[in-house]
Amino acid sequence: MHFSSAATLLLVLPAVVSAAPHQARADIVTSSTWSSTATATTATEFASATATATQGTIPRPAGHLCRTAGCNSELCVPAGADSVLSPCIYKPVFACYRSATCGYSATGSGNCGWVETDALEQCIKAAGGV
Repeated sequence: MHFSSAATLLLVLPAVVSAAPHQARADIVTSSTWSSTATATTATEFASATATATQGTIPRPAGHLCRTAGCNSELCVPAGADSVLSPCIYKPVFACYRSATCGYSATGSGNCGWVETDALEQCIKAAGGV
């Protein structure tokens, strides 16, 4: 059984709006032919995906919270840090941080720091440590 797009819109839109009022479903509005099965499936999948995506997740902070700093980009600091002290001397270990990732730890310390990887750890050891 097929409905007109206007009838389908009236049937589907309330379910979509109640599931996630801040998200628009442009594909439902722009299509002129929808079957009742396809529309119901789309609305159900959308509502299910919206419900499961918000359950039990740790919200990620918006934007970049961390940045590299220091004369040799050897420091990983909060993005809003205005004054960062660096001795402006070069140490061989600083080369290890060129390919490392500076980031925020939402589950760990909650601070900015270098993402610990085997490659970074091996490089630091080979360079003589910090």
